[in-house]
Amino acid sequence: MATYGIGGTVGPSLVATLSGGVSPTAAALALAVGAATATAFTAYEAELRPYVTENQAKGREGAVAFGGRLQ
Repeated sequence: MATYGIGGTVGPSLVATLSGGVSPTAAALALAVGAATATAFTAYEAELRPYVTENQAKGREGAVAFGGRLQ
């Protein structure tokens, strides 16, 4: 996914900024919330992946059938 590059640069920058500018506690809290959000998103995506694959296959079949009717 494209978010790996963003997560590898923006996340640490945010934590460093919070640690230096606000407080180390705020930085630790931001890191914990970010990790929890990433974990929840990963679990949600893994749960939906079979349905997405199935719907994509049905969409392709429907497009082929519709395209056949146009000719």
